Amino acid sequence: MRRLIEFALAMQLKKFYQIKVAESITIRQVKAARALVGWSQSDLARHSGVSEPTVARLESADGKLGGRGDTIGKIRAALEAYGIEFTNGDQPGVRLIKTAASSAVKHAGASKRTATAASGKAAK
Repeated sequence: MRRLIEFALAMQLKKFYQIKVAESITIRQVKAARALVGWSQSDLARHSGVSEPTVARLESADGKLGGRGDTIGKIRAALEAYGIEFTNGDQPGVRLIKTAASSAVKHAGASKRTATAASGKAAK
């Protein structure tokens, strides 16, 4: 029974990634999305479960995001979980939508800036 449930979940995940891959995104969209949430390539790798060298290799080209379907799906899903919406059509782009995760990212950035400013004052 357990194996059957694991198999069913794996098939649903695979189907999810295939749907997301069908809605292809560009490398520039991924880079812009990372900038919107304030992630480095290593942050994207950590959040998506894709290795950092793979993220770097995929971003080194231009055009459509290449690679395996599940890899593209993982990258897209990680960014969307943090409030990124990929807009496609005549003019592909990205935008940050209001979500709990994107609010947490914004709050963490503000806390980091406050801590940096406080440490800078302490050093003087």
